[in-house]
Amino acid sequence: MKTAAIVTAKRFTAAKQRMSGAVPEEKRLALVEAMLGDVLEAVTGARQLAFTLVVTGEDAAETLAIGHGAEVIHDPADAGHVGAAELGIARARELGADSVLLLPGDCPLLEPREIDRLVTGLPDPFVTVVPDRHG
Repeated sequence: MKTAAIVTAKRFTAAKQRMSGAVPEEKRLALVEAMLGDVLEAVTGARQLAFTLVVTGEDAAETLAIGHGAEVIHDPADAGHVGAAELGIARARELGADSVLLLPGDCPLLEPREIDRLVTGLPDPFVTVVPDRHG
């Protein structure tokens, strides 16, 4: 199975808005960038992924993605998670992927071995949804 990672990253200024009252903007933006960097480290360190795509309209995210060897899909309209996922899936199919792992750019503590364990030996077709704290 050829699995692609698709990481969606919104504009940094639009991310982590719930923190805006408690955390100064420059620190919030730095956190968003650091979290995306951590996700890209984990994804590019996973052995079971064929390639990584990053869907974003954020210039800094694009630079970070390229630095990690990911292909960038431009999302100038910032289409949201679903729209970004659709853009990424379409490109992954063009590149021959038969499965994808969709990840937001802010998954704390993600490890390459967890990704490998998740995508190894899955039946075809297979869908896993990891809920947020709201279920």
